[in-house]
Amino acid sequence: MTNDLHRFLATAPAPWTLDACGVFGNGQAMPALLHRFAYNRTDERPSVLVIGDLAGKTHGDTIAHAIADAVSGNDRTAILSAAPAPVQPGAPVHAQSYPPDGGYFDHQSNPESRYLWRWVNYLAPDLLVELRTGESNELRVSEEQYAALANTPYETGFEDDSLPSALSRGKGDGVGEIPCLRITAPENTLADRLAHLISSLERSPIPRSRARRSLAARQERKPGEVAGLLTNAYGHTLDPVVYTQGVAVSGRLLAAESGYAHDDTIQDVIRLVEPVVSNPKPFFDTDPDGAALAGLTWAYDLARLTDDPRYANLAVAAAQRFETAARGAPPPPADPDYRVEDVFFTAAVLGRAIGLTKQESYSTLLSGYVEDCIHSGVQREDGLFDHCMGSRFPWGRGNGFAALGMAEALTWIPQTNRVREKLASAHRTHLRALIEHSAPSGMQRQLTDLKGSYEELSATCMAGIAIARGLRLGWLDQSFAPGLKDTWNAVNERIDNSGSLVDVCAGTGPQSSVQEYLDRPAISGLDDRGGAMALWFALEMAWLDLNRTSAQAQESSCA
Repeated sequence: MTNDLHRFLATAPAPWTLDACGVFGNGQAMPALLHRFAYNRTDERPSVLVIGDLAGKTHGDTIAHAIADAVSGNDRTAILSAAPAPVQPGAPVHAQSYPPDGGYFDHQSNPESRYLWRWVNYLAPDLLVELRTGESNELRVSEEQYAALANTPYETGFEDDSLPSALSRGKGDGVGEIPCLRITAPENTLADRLAHLISSLERSPIPRSRARRSLAARQERKPGEVAGLLTNAYGHTLDPVVYTQGVAVSGRLLAAESGYAHDDTIQDVIRLVEPVVSNPKPFFDTDPDGAALAGLTWAYDLARLTDDPRYANLAVAAAQRFETAARGAPPPPADPDYRVEDVFFTAAVLGRAIGLTKQESYSTLLSGYVEDCIHSGVQREDGLFDHCMGSRFPWGRGNGFAALGMAEALTWIPQTNRVREKLASAHRTHLRALIEHSAPSGMQRQLTDLKGSYEELSATCMAGIAIARGLRLGWLDQSFAPGLKDTWNAVNERIDNSGSLVDVCAGTGPQSSVQEYLDRPAISGLDDRGGAMALWFALEMAWLDLNRTSAQAQESSCA
């Protein structure tokens, strides 16, 4: 199905890349042809997405051939992208109802519809064009004004539960209306009909879709503004004490300290955490694991912001739970299988103890653990991290944990540490691999190196935090900046003004197959995992912007 697209890319590669918009039920990628500026919300050219026959009656090769013939040489007219085969070739076509309800992206019979729905909405074209083959020429449009593009008799409206109907009406959890058009034509004229439509865009310009305008408006929000709105939704509970809630509580404190949260935030957090601070014994009596201990990250922030020594004592008590282990073995409670989650949990806890006590024993323990983790083989030769020794799959959030954990370690481990630069080098290799494997949107995927696996928010935020902090604190150079900009834009688009998020992988232990990772549910709406990391990411971006502004002002004063 992709042969024609591969041939097309070989002869006219400049503005297009071959990617994937999802994964079929058989595990194969759903091919997509992406224009270089497909996710550019400010380019003046109309953004057009061409998709294949949603009824599954036209073979993807036919659509791919028509698209390849029609778009060659037309990149100046429109930002044109394509998904030639939105249904699985050769498989029975199940009834697809849009917008899809539930099962993201683990639906047993129709995962394709979930992938396609999400991908189209966040591609946010100004016009979607569906191509079908038929005995006669037919045209169907969502609005009369778009009929002029095809210059043929037409009908208005689509089947009620179809993708074009749902998109053009702005139904479900989409980001706004996307006008749609369906061309049906004999196979030998399909390419000509599409080419005519593309050339007509010069004579009959189309307006921006509401979806594209909505995402452009989200991109305009400053990081501090996004941090402020996230503090309204996250960091208000601490039951149980776990990293997903503790990081958000820390984020609220940092946002308040930076002027992005309400004036009473610090006092509100003090009231929230008082039951744990005044009586920590029950918490420690439960033999907390790394995820729970990392739920005390806020104790370091309150130790800085108040004169109450109990907060520092709590942070140090958490660090003391990481026992000294023999070299070559993780310090309990870190998992002996070198699970990448523990890179973050261990670094977050031991790092804050380093900041509070300046004791070399903590930095030695932390740097030794991270070094051993790298030597264990969990970090692959290509730079990515597998989930653990027993699960050799590059899980998206697992790579996020590794990226953020390494950044946390480098934040606290002193410059004099003998392996610090070795850790920094491994970290840079990892981040370059994450940028290389990121989706064209800027997002990280559920399986980092599998094109088409769903674009996952928490992994993207963690990678973004690591890059922003590295640029701000100096262990990354400016070559990482363009990738960070794309990452922030993608995350910013997936946060609404109430703090609801899009596609955060549910809690996930080590899995035994690619399919099991693909089938982990994606949560949209309010989610503590994604919200906590999105808040930290917004803060890091705000601080990085402040650093740049300060540096520019200093350069100007010296000129």
